[in-house]
Amino acid sequence: MKKFIVLTLLIMIFAFPVFAATETSGTLKNGDVGLGLNLGTNTGLGMKFGFGKFDINANIGINLIKIGSYSSFGGDVGVAYEVYDWQIDGPHHIPITVGAKVSMFGLFPYHGGSSEFYLDVLAEAGLEYQIPDYPILLYLRVGLGVGILPKLDIAGSGSIGCLYLFDY
Repeated sequence: MKKFIVLTLLIMIFAFPVFAATETSGTLKNGDVGLGLNLGTNTGLGMKFGFGKFDINANIGINLIKIGSYSSFGGDVGVAYEVYDWQIDGPHHIPITVGAKVSMFGLFPYHGGSSEFYLDVLAEAGLEYQIPDYPILLYLRVGLGVGILPKLDIAGSGSIGCLYLFDY
């Protein structure tokens, strides 16, 4: 029963932003793509696919958790929905987003030992700021959730990044 409830909640978390995205007043216009640098739990290439208030975010790179005696590589993909647009003077505004993501990474030991694979499901909140008149997007994202593999555990993430927006 617990697995069914968790699975139902995960489906609802991912499905809600998809069906709620009817407006296109978000940071990225419908069809825009952002590409740049993501710094944080997963440091590397950051990507964003815009669908108005609904976006798909993805990152691939080095995971900074347990990096001491391990080589680590991973990625994550998630959905985000703009829940509020904080207006500041002039053309400045900061969209506030919520969503969910799946994070995967592998740890490979430098000096023997066994490799481990991690799979996490996280709820995520974020802030974005697009520099007016320039195709540059800055963001901050934090997440908290459940680590599924190698064992059930609490998982978290955090990142900042800068993306260049194409088709601006």
